[in-house]
Amino acid sequence: MTGIISERSVDFYIKHKISPVTKNISRLAIYFQKRESLFRHLGIIPSFLAGKTALEFGPGGGHNSIFTLSLKPARYVLVDGNRTGLASVERLFDKHKNGVTQSEVVESFIEDFSTEERFDFVICENVIPLQQNNPAYVLRCVADFVKPGGLLVVTCMDPVSFLADVLGQLAGELIVAPEMTIQEKLDVMRPFFQMNLDALPGANTLVDDFMMDSIIQHYPKDGKMQSISDTINELSDLFDVYGSSPHFLIDWRWHKNIHGDHVNYNQRAIELYEKNIYNLLDYRCILTEIAERENTLVRKLCDNIFEATKKFRKDRQLMYIEAIRSDVTQLADIACQYSQETADSLNDFVRGLDAFISAKPWPWLEKFAAFCGRGTQYLSFIRRHDTT
Repeated sequence: MTGIISERSVDFYIKHKISPVTKNISRLAIYFQKRESLFRHLGIIPSFLAGKTALEFGPGGGHNSIFTLSLKPARYVLVDGNRTGLASVERLFDKHKNGVTQSEVVESFIEDFSTEERFDFVICENVIPLQQNNPAYVLRCVADFVKPGGLLVVTCMDPVSFLADVLGQLAGELIVAPEMTIQEKLDVMRPFFQMNLDALPGANTLVDDFMMDSIIQHYPKDGKMQSISDTINELSDLFDVYGSSPHFLIDWRWHKNIHGDHVNYNQRAIELYEKNIYNLLDYRCILTEIAERENTLVRKLCDNIFEATKKFRKDRQLMYIEAIRSDVTQLADIACQYSQETADSLNDFVRGLDAFISAKPWPWLEKFAAFCGRGTQYLSFIRRHDTT
């Protein structure tokens, strides 16, 4: 298996000697409940990891990892290419050590990590899609370390689920001047993005960390997304999908009919994803199903917007902003049939684009501030036993 990684998001953290996204864990019990809810969606019961081996790629500062540590795996290996992040992991693990788990941190990029050991549980959050040019290759590298019968957890994203993030990052670029220092940009953007975080229930990211991670840091210019269907298809030769968050995997079949050629876990999951793409656009909106034609159009418009923002970032030509304005307006017209909240948020963003096009100050977009997609989706997989 070969792959070439031309650029990684972690390079940004290494360059600036920072750790990705510090979480507010002052209310640790509530923070752990949120992680437990994620694991519940993924089919992971609290006792699953006790006495097992665990491997995590890209733990960042380690705030999510201390919940996994609390489940008392026998061995827990954490791999990251950013030394600053690993130092934070070591400090947190020393503070929250449980007297049971043998932990080890390894400074390495995913594709360079090597061990003969295979693990009961492997997790990789917010590292693979969009963070480099070859997510399929990196996904295979991660999945290779799961033992047969073991559990894999990875994250996915697509242009629909990531639209709010794409527009938010574009807003950040339009609010500030390109020649500003990073600190100057943070100072100008802080009131706008604090408003975004305040409007999002459950957000526990500090605003400056959010801006550094999601606004100042641009995803690699050739970074590629990896949707739920992309991820399942890439792993279907060795893995069966098990759980998801959001938990959209519904199967009404009688269990006695699910065997042999009738299992089809992966294909059914892809079909459910395709029918629910619109529900990834705005976390406030949950629909049973919309027409396939409109789902396809929503995906096309979001993809157009994503590509246009990358082109604008390269040479800042106004024609790309005008194209984005047209696509966002069309998307708002579709959204108003199903969710007025979503349509109002999108039209509010158009108001910001109009201000930029006419060289006016960026307005206070309260309705857009409440717009948040289901940016990252989680999937869990079980690695099949070799039956040959």
